[in-house]
Amino acid sequence: MFTLNVHFVEVLTDPDMQRFASNARGGGNEAENREAMARNIGFFGTYPIDENGAFSGNRVAGATFPNFMKTLSWLFSCGMCQAPMSLRQRR
Repeated sequence: MFTLNVHFVEVLTDPDMQRFASNARGGGNEAENREAMARNIGFFGTYPIDENGAFSGNRVAGATFPNFMKTLSWLFSCGMCQAPMSLRQRR
């Protein structure tokens, strides 16, 4: 989800993941925890746009994977990533 005030949140989950046997979020065994980290990720922060309204990446403020926090600049490479006019006008 991207907001007009240049904040975003992304949560990517694998719908085919098996449930934890303990039925408790913090009660997974080693294999369950390893699978959860490998197949799910969530992060949030801000995203800059240039004067033409093009995205130049994400600035991650927090994440479920600690190595993403404050160091990752997630670059878009789709070529069609263009901010709506309302975002360009807010700059």
